[in-house]
Amino acid sequence: RLFFFFFFFFNVPAIGVFPVPGGKIAATIGSIIDSDGTNRYWHVWSSETHNSTYPSAYQQPVVGMLYDTMASFQTWFAPWAVVSYGIQLLPLTPVTELRDDPEWAAILYPRYKDACETAGDFCIENGWSILQAGLQAETGDKSGALKEALAIPPLVFETQGGMGNSLTNTIWFIATRKKVSIEGPATTSTSNIHTNGTKASTSTINNSS
Repeated sequence: RLFFFFFFFFNVPAIGVFPVPGGKIAATIGSIIDSDGTNRYWHVWSSETHNSTYPSAYQQPVVGMLYDTMASFQTWFAPWAVVSYGIQLLPLTPVTELRDDPEWAAILYPRYKDACETAGDFCIENGWSILQAGLQAETGDKSGALKEALAIPPLVFETQGGMGNSLTNTIWFIATRKKVSIEGPATTSTSNIHTNGTKASTSTINNSS
């Protein structure tokens, strides 16, 4: 993903670690490019202001793997739906505000919550519940998100399961979310699709014609 390229080569210079002329401009351009690509290929929803890239047969709000002729919800490294959802939320940084549309976040959150509950200890111990708290804040429920974040076992933030998010930056992210105002109905590719959070084995579009 272009995000990581621009983060390491332009965002870091922009904050003064390695002073490079034009670093801030390049970081801004990189953020915009990553946001556009994410909402075109990886975040799936339709609303009055956004048309989904995918046909209505694709029923999930994220794409886990994308090929030349196929989009799949499943990832290659985990069977849990919460992982397919969560990888599209990494990491929680200022760029996230450009990347995650509030309408999309509102669609994803109840599915993510169900998927995390289904995955049980796997979700909590591996840090996916941290992203759930951030996503909840993006829907406008900052108080609920803070409560969720504070309930996460402290050791989770100190392990690889913390997904690179400390408790401090998670609280910062929650506290700095803007007020959400969503107008008009927003749905996934198909209207009012409800899925449970068990295994990520559905929703594959294959276009080989």
